[in-house]
Amino acid sequence: MYKVNSKDGFKWCSFVRSLSFGVLAVLVVVPLLSSCSNTAPPESERRITGTIKGHSDSAARELKIWFVKPINDQISLVPVVRTLSGSDQLAEAVQQLLSGPTSTESDAGLSSEIPKGTTLLGVKRADGNVELNLSKDFASSGGGTSLETRIEQLSRTVSALAGSQKVYLAIEGERLTATAGDGLEIKQPIND
Repeated sequence: MYKVNSKDGFKWCSFVRSLSFGVLAVLVVVPLLSSCSNTAPPESERRITGTIKGHSDSAARELKIWFVKPINDQISLVPVVRTLSGSDQLAEAVQQLLSGPTSTESDAGLSSEIPKGTTLLGVKRADGNVELNLSKDFASSGGGTSLETRIEQLSRTVSALAGSQKVYLAIEGERLTATAGDGLEIKQPIND
């Protein structure tokens, strides 16, 4: 059996300590030096950062705007992808919905149940809720089924941007609860 005297033990501890510092130095210095390269990371390693709040994200974002299309004697809701880039993307999405389909989208058979001339009068945010105030044109004519389809188009369009916020619909400043002529119950919030 090999005996270590106190003098040899001190040398051994000193050697281990030196070795530990050497390994530690390599572990720290090598990653630092490798980060100094001028090459960009591969596409799969790139990260996109930023917030995804509908009302505060000013970076461009793709979103679905919902229109209608007759399919087999029924009206179906069909999404189209639009790029939103404004500072208030929720309002921008509603504006694009109210503007209706592009000529290319119309040529593909898409339309909107939302009456032409409907305008966004304002967007109010308070206590984690959003209220969309539309002109009276939104609720005019067309019958109960048409109004239900309009609200569904609006609901699907704003849902991705609203996140956990509840979205309420107002007409000329009055929260929509029922239509006078049709007696149709309107569920609020519309994205619930």
